Amino acid sequence: MSASLSPLPRRTFQELYCEQNGIGTDKFEQHVLRAILYPHARSLGWLIRLFWSGHFIADLELVRAAASVRRMRELQGEAGAFIHHPANTGVLRRVFRLRASSARLHDLVRQTLYPAGGPASGTTAPFGDEARRQG
Repeated sequence: MSASLSPLPRRTFQELYCEQNGIGTDKFEQHVLRAILYPHARSLGWLIRLFWSGHFIADLELVRAAASVRRMRELQGEAGAFIHHPANTGVLRRVFRLRASSARLHDLVRQTLYPAGGPASGTTAPFGDEARRQG
């Protein structure tokens, strides 16, 4: 396949997210982290950081890894790595869920990469309206 026929590479989650939310790339990590934390973790974040400054290390690494994602399937490996991250342990994270939600990240990435309901936003019938009109 010649270079002129190859599809253009998609933009990354970080590029699209920053553009869609009107923020600079320097604000990306904190903005996304806040969006994917469980609500109670979001409200207690300041207190958690006060006593355990490194508590959100695994969560930030998840956000950093997701930044370069261009397709949903790329996110699966990152979510798996997050589950097994050495800093993703302990009662506060596992029982009380004072951490990021990989499901929230998945939803956020999908909404960002496919804002108009593109290919990863749901399923469509294999023979849609076009086939019905022609048949």
